[in-house]
Amino acid sequence: MTLYQAYFGLIQYQPDSSRQERANIGLLLFCPQKDFFRVQTIRRFSRIKAFFRAVRFDGVLLKQALRSFEASLLQIKENATSTEECLEQIEHFSKRSANDLRLVSLRFVRVQEPEADFDALYHELVEVEAKKETKTEAPFFRKIDSIFHDQNIAKNVLFNQSFDIPILGRKLEVPYAYQNGCLNLVKPTSFSTRESLALSQAEKLAVQGKLIQEHSTRDEEKALIIIPDIAQAKTEEKILQLFQSFDIRCVHPTTLQDFEDEIRQTIKALPNPT
Repeated sequence: MTLYQAYFGLIQYQPDSSRQERANIGLLLFCPQKDFFRVQTIRRFSRIKAFFRAVRFDGVLLKQALRSFEASLLQIKENATSTEECLEQIEHFSKRSANDLRLVSLRFVRVQEPEADFDALYHELVEVEAKKETKTEAPFFRKIDSIFHDQNIAKNVLFNQSFDIPILGRKLEVPYAYQNGCLNLVKPTSFSTRESLALSQAEKLAVQGKLIQEHSTRDEEKALIIIPDIAQAKTEEKILQLFQSFDIRCVHPTTLQDFEDEIRQTIKALPNPT
């Protein structure tokens, strides 16, 4: 069995940037060794309407935006003269993603048959995850969001911030950050139902968090806090052990009330901008 190096990225829809809720609505898979490049987004928006009930929705505009998004990615592949240039341009594109659509930074994966593996990944990460989002992800994120938008907490919270990741030259996006003597970067994360992908997600976050923590200064200490949403108990155990080994704090969803109480007791006013 021959395995080929490939890279995939999720396309997500986030109509309200002040909220953490996002829906997976497309997938990009690039396998340079097989000259395979495919991007696909959803064609029907019924679940999007159901998921974002509180948001005004225009299906025509979203359809046009998705077609333009796909075309931009395909144009990158067509114009690139090498694999390295293609990957670099895709990464730049993901950082420029704005408005309601965003491309999540590419992740490494090994594939055997790119076409078939694309279909399998699309089914799992876009179609199956869509059902999971509708049933569980919205309440998961809404509960966390309600904590940080509480009137007594929100005034001292930084929302939707990007922080430099030392050495890597990238940025980590977090929906919430608050000060209690250390600037806590809070990142709720839904992990893939496929263990290998979930561990890849966790590994990436663990490394990024460790770099941010170790390179922060005494005057501006930073710490990453992960609130994980993990479907499988076996996978959850491995992910929690991984974060623990990197000294990354995890707040289990079952302890959110304790976390909220802790925030209320320890949160400090944000410094005035200079």
